[in-house]
Amino acid sequence: MMIWFKIVMVFVGLMLVIVMFANPVPAWLYWLVLLLETVIVAVGIGIQFSAQCPRCGYNIGFDSRLALSSRCVRCQIRFR
Repeated sequence: MMIWFKIVMVFVGLMLVIVMFANPVPAWLYWLVLLLETVIVAVGIGIQFSAQCPRCGYNIGFDSRLALSSRCVRCQIRFR
């Protein structure tokens, strides 16, 4: 998740720089960048919140921020 987060932040930064320095910005480029960034963020959120414990199936995505927690809250299994 941390790697995905870093990739998204680099992409968002590059797109913002491109849009800022393209003078004037074509409307289609603005909307394309906005759409791509929205899709990337939505996919990242989906991946984060779909993580489940391999033993009990508990959704562990809500218990951690951008990284896997060290153990399951429900069954206490340790993750590598």
